[in-house]
Amino acid sequence: MQRIFVALPWLSLIICGLSWLRFGIDLPLGDDWGTYIDGTMRSFKLSYLFAHGNDTLYPVGKILDTLAYRLIDGNTIAYQFISMIGVLGLLLLLQWKLLSFTLKDKTLAASAFSLTILMLQPDTYWGWQNLAYHQALPLLACLTSLYIVLALQWKATKVFLSCFVLGLLGGFSYISGAFSSLTLGIVLLIAHHFWRGSDFEKSRMRFGGLGLLISGLISTTAQVWVITGIQKGTHIPGLRMALPTEIDFWLFMMGKIARSMMLPINQPAVSLVLTLTVVAVLCFFVFFIFRMFNANRFEKYAIELRQTSLVFLALTSVVFVYLVLISAGRAHMRPAEDTELLKVFGWGFHRFHFFWVTLLWPWLLAMVFVYTKSKNRDILLTRLTWVIPFIALLWSIYAGALNHGAFFKTTQNQRADGLQCLQLAMQSGNDVKCWQLLPIQHPLKQGILNGQRTGASFARLLPVEQK
Repeated sequence: MQRIFVALPWLSLIICGLSWLRFGIDLPLGDDWGTYIDGTMRSFKLSYLFAHGNDTLYPVGKILDTLAYRLIDGNTIAYQFISMIGVLGLLLLLQWKLLSFTLKDKTLAASAFSLTILMLQPDTYWGWQNLAYHQALPLLACLTSLYIVLALQWKATKVFLSCFVLGLLGGFSYISGAFSSLTLGIVLLIAHHFWRGSDFEKSRMRFGGLGLLISGLISTTAQVWVITGIQKGTHIPGLRMALPTEIDFWLFMMGKIARSMMLPINQPAVSLVLTLTVVAVLCFFVFFIFRMFNANRFEKYAIELRQTSLVFLALTSVVFVYLVLISAGRAHMRPAEDTELLKVFGWGFHRFHFFWVTLLWPWLLAMVFVYTKSKNRDILLTRLTWVIPFIALLWSIYAGALNHGAFFKTTQNQRADGLQCLQLAMQSGNDVKCWQLLPIQHPLKQGILNGQRTGASFARLLPVEQK
């Protein structure tokens, strides 16, 4: 059973990759058309890399997009396959490495790791736009930083430099990465103050936290300036940000959490109750950790509990700050008449912003294990080790965690309709507006011409414009 717990998430990734290769169509979608239309898809100019878009600075992602264009002609199928296997594979590997390090019992680590299958569920960052995965890059920086600080026996200066660079890479991948670097740095510095391990452990935490804090301050300042100084508000003019004083803010956030657990949107009342129950468990462990800090008794607990608590607290803090940003910016992006509480909650299910929350569930289960172990409840621990992941895996598979083929078939149908639209428009010489590929009905002709001129992979599918 232990091997099944470890193998299922990896199997899901394999199915996901093969399904994309089977159903993918090489055609830009949505925001991917932007660089084709303005002709910047091959550019490394600083003026392009540091130009804002989608409420953020993302030069790291733009560099990766440019490399993809230069190396594989922007081929959508190849690019999304590479980013999918690379990002999801590294996230799985880092989760396993951290869980194996903190949970000394490999059975417990395997049991907790099984919940990473929720991270592999369909309809996250892959299948639609090529550049959507940029928003997952900060998580790689966070998990790698935690692994360096906790597991690698590096000297403090090397830890500082590594975390500083990772913080900058995450911070300039997306605005959420800037806040996550800043948050993780603060958590590590606070934890360092209460840590009663060796001086070598404390120095790694201190210098790792400082590296992330400094890089987080730099990137957060730049990202906030984009929103307030350049963009002067949210990306939809006139849209008011939601505030934590509004019930909509919290209901929308609960919807994101519910979606990360694949709870049913067609049973909103049940899903909301289950979500609030899980959030209550999360809060219990957060308060438990703070109580250990406040009582200055952190050193009295087993190293397994301390290290697991640190990773859990760090990821919970990062994910919470991310959800605050998302809820503030998007809780009001719904029809004005949808004011019923359960409808507001349901709007939180839409789009891929739930992805970050999925990183928490293996660590919540890990906290259940180490807490139960600290109470010397060995029989209960043994039962929990098998029962919880077994139920969670059955539910996630029933809810569609492995249904990658069906999802990518949906994306294939939309791209196929868009391809037909492009071909007909190019043959007729009419202006090219295809809602299937760019819903805002922006003319695509210039993007197609730029693609044909520079040898874009998708342009080989299209006829030459009729004069």
